[in-house]
Amino acid sequence: MFSKILLFIFPIFIASAPSKNSTNGDIEPCLKEFYQAAYDGVYNCTKEFDFFSKNSTPKVFKSAKPCFLEVAKSECSNSQYNLLSTKYDDFLEVITEEPKSDTSCESFYFKYNSMKCVPMMGDIAAKVAPLAQKHLKVNDSRLLDLVDTCDRVKVRLRFAVTTA
Repeated sequence: MFSKILLFIFPIFIASAPSKNSTNGDIEPCLKEFYQAAYDGVYNCTKEFDFFSKNSTPKVFKSAKPCFLEVAKSECSNSQYNLLSTKYDDFLEVITEEPKSDTSCESFYFKYNSMKCVPMMGDIAAKVAPLAQKHLKVNDSRLLDLVDTCDRVKVRLRFAVTTA
């Protein structure tokens, strides 16, 4: 059941993903690329910071500015990088300060922070897909790896549930 839900959700993430070449200043595609790179540990500097924790977000993004911009320069469009590099403090305010009156989850705070979930959900979907039709034993290493990934995601998703 769980695997069917994930297999249904994953294509929606892929189909709704904006183009990396966006030139309209929208930074959602950039954040998606950034969080994927941070989750995968593609850049050495991202391993030094926990970009996925709610409690460390303001502190992390302040001290990680050079790292964030290094990744953004490589992973984002020029317009997105230019916007972030010139308005980083504004971005920091939006991504770290939860709106007091907006409970509809429509604010950029919720949209930008929800991008943290995309690489985790993709990781789970990628691990579930090849196992969905197999009859695995409880101690199969692939199944244990999936359970570990689900546990890590569950901890990180508590952020999304508590802020929504």
